[in-house]
Amino acid sequence: MRRSPDGGKTFPRCKDEGRRRLEVALSTELPSQPATIPVGDVHAGTGRMVVLDVDMGRVPEQITDRRGHLVQVVDRVAVLLGRAGCRYILDRSPSGGFHLYIPFSLPRPFRELRELAEALSRRFPVIDPAPMYQPDSQIRPPGAAHKVRDGRLSGYLRLHGMSLAAAVDVARRPNGAAAWNALHEELEAELAAAARGGNVLVPSAGSWAPVDGRGYHWSPRPGGARPLPPRLEELARTGDHAAHGYATRHQARMALFGALFYRGWRFHEVEQSMAPGGCWPGLAVLWERKRGWRGKSAAEHLWQKIAGETRRGEAGPDSYTSGLVPTPPPSLPAETTDDPDNVKLLGDLPVRHPVAYGQLTQYQQIRQWHNAVRIAQQDPEMLAEWGGAAASILSLLKALGAAAQMSGATTIEFGARNLSLMTGVHYTTVASLLQTLASGPNAFVDLVRRGRREQADAYLLVIPKKYESEAAWRSWRAGRIEALHPVFLVLKVPASLVYDALGTTPLSPAELARVTGLGSSTVTRALTRLAEHGLAERAGPGLWRRGRCTLDEVAVEVDALTRRQELIDAHQADRAIWRSLIASWDATIEQAAQKAAAAQTAEPTEQPARRGRPLPPGAKRAPRHLSAPARIRPITQDELEQAKDAEIEEILAQAAIELQELVATDIAYARALAAADHTEALADEQLLAAERDDYETGLTEMRLQREQPDPLQPAPG
Repeated sequence: MRRSPDGGKTFPRCKDEGRRRLEVALSTELPSQPATIPVGDVHAGTGRMVVLDVDMGRVPEQITDRRGHLVQVVDRVAVLLGRAGCRYILDRSPSGGFHLYIPFSLPRPFRELRELAEALSRRFPVIDPAPMYQPDSQIRPPGAAHKVRDGRLSGYLRLHGMSLAAAVDVARRPNGAAAWNALHEELEAELAAAARGGNVLVPSAGSWAPVDGRGYHWSPRPGGARPLPPRLEELARTGDHAAHGYATRHQARMALFGALFYRGWRFHEVEQSMAPGGCWPGLAVLWERKRGWRGKSAAEHLWQKIAGETRRGEAGPDSYTSGLVPTPPPSLPAETTDDPDNVKLLGDLPVRHPVAYGQLTQYQQIRQWHNAVRIAQQDPEMLAEWGGAAASILSLLKALGAAAQMSGATTIEFGARNLSLMTGVHYTTVASLLQTLASGPNAFVDLVRRGRREQADAYLLVIPKKYESEAAWRSWRAGRIEALHPVFLVLKVPASLVYDALGTTPLSPAELARVTGLGSSTVTRALTRLAEHGLAERAGPGLWRRGRCTLDEVAVEVDALTRRQELIDAHQADRAIWRSLIASWDATIEQAAQKAAAAQTAEPTEQPARRGRPLPPGAKRAPRHLSAPARIRPITQDELEQAKDAEIEEILAQAAIELQELVATDIAYARALAAADHTEALADEQLLAAERDDYETGLTEMRLQREQPDPLQPAPG
């Protein structure tokens, strides 16, 4: 904890140029002066809680009852956390503000905790996300002294709306995987807006609709679910469709379900509202005597139909037209766990319950596999195993995820040249890296079928054993998995990884290196290159954020599209050569087969009958049995077959000679092509070697910094 030297105004580490240390270990004694604790682990870059600072200073000026407004906001936050099943600790400051602490059972990357705090700040603007900007940010905990003014203590931060025993119970039994996933689901729209760089986009017709934890599509809205208009609210309460202008109950059901879907409601919330004792008994009346089919209720089918029309863009929020019912998601088994957080333990880590990996849809399996890739990107052991090729491997993994989403399946058949365009490295390097990713205990892909002729190798996306449980623990990241943008064919792969990590929140190069898995010197060079083109900008001393220029604008500036077209043309030329080679093989074999078949089916030619000398007048020929034997022996059937075999052998021998000449020519061309590829591969290897040297240099610098004594630490004795 840190003790304040000036009565709670500041909380520095040291005072008097380091001679008096103000940061000390926690103890059971209450500090005699205002003190704070860190919100995360600065050395590991992780944290176990999300801290929300409900600040009086962020209340709009036009609101007169500022304290009452904060109480209302805290109540709304408590309702949201209650829906997500999150346990929390709440305290109140003498100044009127509040602190909410949401603890979790496992340490999470601090960036994910910061994203949750920023998402909650987008939902409730009076929440200040500043305490979650850095792992070593400070916060006054419950029971801490507030401030000392004029020699008098202004008070303490006290628990609000809960007892000390309840707060201790929350700290001892923090939130598990189910609460983590449910909170991400509640904040789906705000998290997606942060991933887009801060632009809040409302889902529209034809857009992709995410799936909630129960397997139903829904349409998340910034700010949460919105209430129904008064007219539809009254219809849901009364069920009188005729009085509200609907000719049939079907039209009324379609109007209500369409409005609820587009306003961000989820299906289980609608079910609870029209259940006995719910707030919408009229909606239940509209569904009376309506039977379902195929194991689904009629309400489920209508909800899925509206979701399907949303994806196709066939209906709007006021439409009640019928359409084709899309394929519903797989039914999920009932929850049977006794764990209060609905978490089933697997090894040391909890996993999402009850949906197993095999029960997920193809798209959900792709997102869970992408979770494993994100974990590996921050795993020092895996990065050390990949070595200098880590940047290229991470780019290739992103390309594989994008290819899987394009195919709609976890088995992909993309050739090395196609993946090369999506990765930014040479196709020979892509082929080598695929073999690396498909081997060993930490394989991310599995070769299920080798390519033949024009068909590429088929790879299955798999999750390594060491990441299975944590990948299931994490929530799925919204949006598409983007392959390499053409601009990074010029700016190179490390710049793409750093650009993906940048956002509206300022980050230091050290944190970018931890997030991307790159060396510190590589990150510094990438930031410099991005800043030259306006893709990154400084946000303060030692902090960076995403720049204002777009990737498309920079791609035009650096002529990246021309470079991409040159690669496409080269790949098409290679494919044309390969297809002509296959065609020549097919033509030679087919020609030889046709000649052999023609020789086998040809009928033997009949020899013309020999005519003898003419008989003298009046002479008669002798009877046949007295005729002299023929001087020429007739050809037997065996001799005829031998002649055919000899002819066939001659044809095949000639075909073999022609094929050898063709193959010799193709081999010479292939060798020339391989020599050119080898030259490009050497260039890639040199680039990888440079990145490896940078990585080693960064490690050496870190070791030297750790070995140097802390100038702020007093000398012993």
